[in-house]
Amino acid sequence: MKKENATWYSLRKVKGGLASLTLLASFFVGAVTVSADDLATSDAKASSDQEQVLVSDQSDQTLLAQAPSEAQNQSVSGEATGLQGAESQAESSPSFEAKETEKESAAVTATPSDQADENVLLADSKVSADGTVSAVLGAVNQSANLTGFQEGTDGSWYYYGADGQAVTGTQTINGQTLFFAADGKQVKGAFATDAQGQSYFYDADTGDRWTNRFVGVDGQWYYLDASGLKVTGAQLINGQNLYFNADGSQVKGQLANRDGFAYYYAADTGDLVTNSTLVLDGKTYHLNEFGVATTDSDKIATVETTMVLDSYEFGPAVSKVILALNQKVTPDVVHAGSQVILAGSPRKITNSYVSDASGHVIYFDSSSYVTLELEVIYDAKDTSRNATPLSFDLASFSNKWATNYRIDVDDLQLQADSTKDIQWLDSSQDAINHRLYDNTERFSERGSYGRLHYAAYQPDGVTAEDPVPLVVWLHGIGEVGTDVNIPILASNVVRLTQEDLQSSWTSRSGQHKGAHVLVLQSPQAWSANLAADLMAAVQDYVASHPSVDPKRIHLLGASNGGGMVVTMGATYPDYFASLVPIAAPFSAVLDSNKTLTNQGLSNLFNQPMWLLQTSSDQTVVASDNVEPFYKQILQAGASNKWLSLFESNRGSQFPDVTYNGHWSWVRLFNNQVNGVQKPENARTWDGLSGMVATDPTFGGDAKANSQGQSFDSIFAWLNAQVKA
Repeated sequence: MKKENATWYSLRKVKGGLASLTLLASFFVGAVTVSADDLATSDAKASSDQEQVLVSDQSDQTLLAQAPSEAQNQSVSGEATGLQGAESQAESSPSFEAKETEKESAAVTATPSDQADENVLLADSKVSADGTVSAVLGAVNQSANLTGFQEGTDGSWYYYGADGQAVTGTQTINGQTLFFAADGKQVKGAFATDAQGQSYFYDADTGDRWTNRFVGVDGQWYYLDASGLKVTGAQLINGQNLYFNADGSQVKGQLANRDGFAYYYAADTGDLVTNSTLVLDGKTYHLNEFGVATTDSDKIATVETTMVLDSYEFGPAVSKVILALNQKVTPDVVHAGSQVILAGSPRKITNSYVSDASGHVIYFDSSSYVTLELEVIYDAKDTSRNATPLSFDLASFSNKWATNYRIDVDDLQLQADSTKDIQWLDSSQDAINHRLYDNTERFSERGSYGRLHYAAYQPDGVTAEDPVPLVVWLHGIGEVGTDVNIPILASNVVRLTQEDLQSSWTSRSGQHKGAHVLVLQSPQAWSANLAADLMAAVQDYVASHPSVDPKRIHLLGASNGGGMVVTMGATYPDYFASLVPIAAPFSAVLDSNKTLTNQGLSNLFNQPMWLLQTSSDQTVVASDNVEPFYKQILQAGASNKWLSLFESNRGSQFPDVTYNGHWSWVRLFNNQVNGVQKPENARTWDGLSGMVATDPTFGGDAKANSQGQSFDSIFAWLNAQVKA
């Protein structure tokens, strides 16, 4: 039936038993009389009050907050505790102004939010009817079968489920998160603690739970996160460095102890104060650039430890340590008798000085930074002594940064700038998330081309009118990912940007020296599936850098990257000026019988190639890859193809060290690739016997030659190659 008819039907039923109901009411105190119209009006107001929904917007790392304002930050008093104090609250049980009616409109049951299957409740509208009836409701008479929002005589709001019982605890109604105390009263303008012991604040008008905003209670300020909980500890909110106590109250005009240091937060804004002097309770504090508060009598301490990584022929190593201190010290840093321990491996300090935050020396002035230069070692037998923070992870088959990297400093003698007192510093900190890269900064251009990340170096003074070559480097399988510093550091590719190798390159006129260097990084192992992406990246770089000579693009790569060099040459035979595959698998052009495919022969036949490997390589075996390829392509009549075959990989930075046989790029970046195998021997001798690995002649007894010119090194040969 229609709602209006249902109401009159209910009223007739009530009228018939009115005498009995009136008699019953005489035994109770608090029975009230109200018109049904007034009752409907009151319910409409309650429904309206429940409609506002607050929307949260928060990033993963930084809290984005609404700034406190009079409208948004209500200063309230006290906390309503849900499901607690039921005995004291029961004394003030509510009475209602309503009639008892027969419930025929639909009603839904409020379900506490801590149950696994939380119901979303729809507020039930009240029955509107002419006339006046009386009923004893609430705690006195539970048979009234009220549903939806009801207002008590004291102005409090209640919500009744389909069972006629007032709901309690956390409820979701009309899209709002509300809270009802143990006596059923809705909490508004106060904190309430739920059954799990979590405290939330509920709006004074709508009753909805607050999120992502400040709230003031009893003179204290709190910030509520995306779930409505009070934040604690150090927080970055709206660009301010704030601090909140364990109970969530904001620190203002006080010192807060954090990580063993004292910090001061401004009395008005609550923001961290830095680079200032403060007098608090008669005591003078010096606040440094980190906000660390110290007194003249405080001990020198390390606030933060940063490692500086350099690239070496074996990969990255920590060459310096930068200590950020809690106060300034004089240039009188004494490291005699001191040592640094990197991830458990001792290092000798070779130099020490006050510096800036990047480790650059500061002369004749005090600073809150000290830089320690360290010896660099490489132990091929006991690799734990190398203490590299970047190592090969067998599970992912790639190089990964260590999850932690502790740096200890023992007995470093320093002098406090404020008192001139001599002190000895001991510190121990994890520095894995504080890394600086000295040499990789030479690759000043960073970005991505589609799926590929890149870092690029451009020599000074080059022009579009007199362009220079481009060297493209493809990493091995261990350097896959999105941190382009890894392929630069892992193979010492930074060497391509340094003066001795850059001077090998010239423009075709000879007026300008140097070459562009483009390091591309794939998120996965290089394969033919990435050929189009790679070509597009190279072409995009060339198009956006007019000082690149498009006829002199050289593709170099190692291991998996060397295999990709072969793939790219076989896929795009008319683009590159030269190909240099290093320790490369040749599976792209050799079949399972190690026979050169027709397509591989056809597409690589006219391309200049310089091949590089060691006979001691156990990862990519030369006799299964580069040697059969080289012999067969020479037998087919190809020219300007060269092979440097070494016995081992011995370095120059550490000349007594023999590296892994797969690391043939060590020879390249040390500019040791000078000799080549004699093509005639490789072509005509039985089997592979015409290729003899040799270290004394740096890869072979012959010299590469092209267009009547002989070359003493691979870089001189590369510079001479121009795409027809």
